[in-house]
Amino acid sequence: MKKVCVMLSAYNGEKYLPRQLDTLAAQTGVDMRLYVRDDGSKDSTSRILKEYRDRGVIDKIIEDGKGNLGFADSFYTLVREADPDCDYYAFCDQDDEWDPDKLAAACSVLDGADASRPALCFGRYRVIDRNGKVKQKKGLKFYRFFPEYAFEELFSMNFTYGCTCVFNAKAREYYLRYEIGEIRFHDWTINVICTGLGSVYFDPQPHMSYRLHESNCFGPISLSKKALRRFRNYWKNYEMNNTRLKEMLLFKKHFYGELTDERREFVDMICGYREDPALKKKLLSSKRYFHKGKKGWLSILNRYQIRKGKL
Repeated sequence: MKKVCVMLSAYNGEKYLPRQLDTLAAQTGVDMRLYVRDDGSKDSTSRILKEYRDRGVIDKIIEDGKGNLGFADSFYTLVREADPDCDYYAFCDQDDEWDPDKLAAACSVLDGADASRPALCFGRYRVIDRNGKVKQKKGLKFYRFFPEYAFEELFSMNFTYGCTCVFNAKAREYYLRYEIGEIRFHDWTINVICTGLGSVYFDPQPHMSYRLHESNCFGPISLSKKALRRFRNYWKNYEMNNTRLKEMLLFKKHFYGELTDERREFVDMICGYREDPALKKKLLSSKRYFHKGKKGWLSILNRYQIRKGKL
């Protein structure tokens, strides 16, 4: 039976956290370790976590006294403190609901991967509302997966949701080459690592339910005022703030020497397009980056970002 360390970052999660913890306790077919960090909650989250720890559901609560780090650094802390003897590792959000076979299904996929290289399994999810009613039977309807150009596609848009991610010990080792404060999106970074240096597997069958409510940090968009403000802030702070360039610069810093020549060429193109007009022109005409051609809103957006130096 495979040992899997589940890493949950909680923040003001009292409303949905108990239900999620119950679904984690119901996981089958794996030897699960549950590590949790409270990212500075001001509600009863801390009490709930301690209750579940006393019941034996939670193996360890990371109590580092650092309060609110934000989701990226909180997850980084969890990855760093996770049980190093596990076969696989899984990100977990506080407000979802996992099927009993979620971890076992991912493990069965990853068992076929080369353990000496980073490997990731992620997949679809159902979308539920705040009351648990199914709104979509399969999320990620817009997901496009091109194994031929997957690494380049990642710098158009990340289609990997952290709550579906399960990865191997080598991926954890590579993830920890980064330093706290460098990672902006835990799911994007683990996907870039595994796609660029190892393997990524997509499971088309949902094994969890993603809860859509007014307080989601990211994910599918609802029409509430709070969600629309969130999307506006995301657009300003990430889409038009060189997020892809920053991600690529860090990837180059940590892994450049281990890439194939073709991927080094692409990395250099992203990292240098703002200073070198020839690289910008080459990037705009790249068939690897714009795999589906000139049509589509995503290609239009990315071309605009490149021309403005905002990619």
